[in-house]
Amino acid sequence: MFDPARMPGAGRGARLLLRVCFFSVVLNFGTNTTCAQEASAKCPPATAVKNVHDTYASADVVDPYRWLEDQNSQETRGWIEQE
Repeated sequence: MFDPARMPGAGRGARLLLRVCFFSVVLNFGTNTTCAQEASAKCPPATAVKNVHDTYASADVVDPYRWLEDQNSQETRGWIEQE
């Protein structure tokens, strides 16, 4: 294993700094691998697209997820539970 104490001319501060850097790299690698695995395992539920068109001035605005705004509907409550 790498031992900073055996480096020629390395003082106590340099050895400590190298140890801290080494362990932070090791910890970051393990953490990032775990987070990436957890993130890929969870997917949002399938969401229905129901286009609602509104016209503001001369612009046509499409809102495909307006049905999710009604939080009291059974359909929206079901989607929230899956989420």
